Amino acid sequence: MAIKYSIYNSEIQRQIEEPFHHTTTCIAIQHLSRHWHKTAKMGPRSTIAQRMLIIAHFKNGYSHGKIASMVNMARSSVQTIITRFVRENRVHNKFRKATNKIFTELEETMIVQQYQNKPTTIPNLLKYVEKQFKKSCNLETIRRVLRAQKLFDETNNNMTLSTEEITDDNKAFLSIESVPSRISFAKEYLAKDYVFWDSVIFTGVAEFSPMYSKIGLKEHHEMIMKYKGSTLVVWGCISAAGVGNLVFVKRNMTKNRYLSILKENVVQYAQKFGIENIFHYYQNNNRDHEKAIQEWGIWNCPHVMKPPGYDLDINIVDNLWEILDQNLIFHSITDENDLQKALSEEWEKVTPEIAKNLVRTLPNRLQYIVDMA
Repeated sequence: MAIKYSIYNSEIQRQIEEPFHHTTTCIAIQHLSRHWHKTAKMGPRSTIAQRMLIIAHFKNGYSHGKIASMVNMARSSVQTIITRFVRENRVHNKFRKATNKIFTELEETMIVQQYQNKPTTIPNLLKYVEKQFKKSCNLETIRRVLRAQKLFDETNNNMTLSTEEITDDNKAFLSIESVPSRISFAKEYLAKDYVFWDSVIFTGVAEFSPMYSKIGLKEHHEMIMKYKGSTLVVWGCISAAGVGNLVFVKRNMTKNRYLSILKENVVQYAQKFGIENIFHYYQNNNRDHEKAIQEWGIWNCPHVMKPPGYDLDINIVDNLWEILDQNLIFHSITDENDLQKALSEEWEKVTPEIAKNLVRTLPNRLQYIVDMA
């Protein structure tokens, strides 16, 4: 599997270096992604291969939230990796010299020579070091020594995984698991054309607060220090024609309040864009399981689309929440009123062209799900 793993990494690297294409999804990314969602126990630092995968997904138009779900990482980590790539054009860590080095320059030279003369695995090289120099260290220390001489690069790792390196996380990474409802949904709607998708109305609910934003930048930390308000719950809807109203709820979103919002906005939105007789209402997975809400959809919407059990990479409203969350940093926010004003301003900036482009990515997303099966 080490050879295939190396091929995946090289393909992802090529994908990153190519121009931005929304409609292109690299085969290597498809194969690598379907394994990664099982890797639940991640270390404190992501691997270079994971970062390259995240950047490749970012270049293919996926939101930070969806990428986080696809690679099973925290959204804040995904945001940090993408920000570093955009601002500094790098995915690797900056090379830093240790303040208290374990090995002398002569010992490091001997380690490098041992690897060059007798290529071996990192654990075996570690055993050699401990026996030769009577010093203890971890695997990462050996990697750093080789990496400093450009002999060990995680983006093009041709070293064979030893038995010691095949941990439970590696086994989880190699396993293949698909969700039948997602595959069935993707196959059912994959053949639908743009005319169909232009008639679909997506809705979603999110919570916003600078205290819990996943931006992770210096300016954001300054915003946290100033913010004295609480969390705002937001409801919004979108179709290829553009965005609808942005509804704010200062307290918990109850079933009755949510149903009231649907009654006051969905059909009116369809009427505004002239699709009231043909629109398809895409149910919200987190909210629309209530019986009263389902009955409302049956009686008031011409068509109702039942989403699969996991649809974070299908419901495009999540992309809008990511846009709003990222752009909060450009506003001065100290309380709930400032937060509501900032969200409203950013919502108004979502043009019909942006909305249409998001909707037009859906066939590619469904094809991606089918290819992963």
